[in-house]
Amino acid sequence: MSHHHFLPWLISRAWHLGRYAHFLCESAARVVQVGLCHGQRAVRFPRQRHLIASSPYEGSENQNRLNRPKRASRHIRREVIAPGRRSIPRRDNGFMITCPARSGSSMLVHLLRSHPEICAHDEVFSPDKVRGLSGKYLQRSREDPGFIEWLSAERYRDPIRFLYKFVLDPDGKKAVGFKLKHDELVLPGYETVRNEIASNRKLRIVHLRRNNLLRRYLSHYIAANVTRVTLAVGEQSIPELPPIRLDPVDCERDFETTLIRQAEFTVLFAGHRSFSISYEQLISGERSQLDKLLRFLGVSTRELTTTTRRLGRDNLRSVIANYDELREYFCESRFAEFFEDSIKRE
Repeated sequence: MSHHHFLPWLISRAWHLGRYAHFLCESAARVVQVGLCHGQRAVRFPRQRHLIASSPYEGSENQNRLNRPKRASRHIRREVIAPGRRSIPRRDNGFMITCPARSGSSMLVHLLRSHPEICAHDEVFSPDKVRGLSGKYLQRSREDPGFIEWLSAERYRDPIRFLYKFVLDPDGKKAVGFKLKHDELVLPGYETVRNEIASNRKLRIVHLRRNNLLRRYLSHYIAANVTRVTLAVGEQSIPELPPIRLDPVDCERDFETTLIRQAEFTVLFAGHRSFSISYEQLISGERSQLDKLLRFLGVSTRELTTTTRRLGRDNLRSVIANYDELREYFCESRFAEFFEDSIKRE
């Protein structure tokens, strides 16, 4: 590593190592806290008719449920009980995909949607409003434009109820899940949902990663600052892309942050049944890892399909105007390997 950036690199590395240690301690504390909450006995509250929502979207459904005979579900293991809230079932057929942004999560969701035994939602916890629904709730949103606005208000009013009543409603499928990226999970506004997910050991976790952090950061930078396009499906056009310059320090900071967050959520969800898969495995055409994922989710193995299209180019030099500068900056670091595949293609 050349001397002109050794000192900034050393300072940055020390800062990130300190932050990494802080995150690990914080995650361990969360795990302990969740375990303590698990050991507490839930307080049950009587069902009261006046608590039934009068909303046109669910009032009649709840009223009918009072007169409906109780049926035991083979998926239900225990219940979440909270003051003022009727019992909410925790099922063992739910899953969550979690990952850094631009790691192929939309592609994975579309692949899983092609399986007849899976209901896969996308970013139902997006910051502004509910989006990415699948199954019967997607159909309801198409039939009634006001449904999404109502459902978004319900999510903000009671995110835990929204998670179990709507998102993890199996809709007749063997497996049901959604995605929630690291970028949202770290935010204070998602603490309630994050803690609930951490405490629900019945929820399966799919850890999705992108091994080449340079390509991940490049994709994120382009989508956020250049094209504003995050997905191309079917015949949708892929925008033209002029060569761009990436700041080496910003790149390194993003690499470190991505690895820190991956470590943090690996620790936080250590008590869950989990499965790890990479973006590179998704696009390789190999079925073995996807078959393992399907078995992990408890469904039959079969070929999965998607109409999503890759937005990036194989040759990094044609996209990054200061490619050689970046390669020199990282030549003696652990991130040097991210440049090897592009060197071989040149």
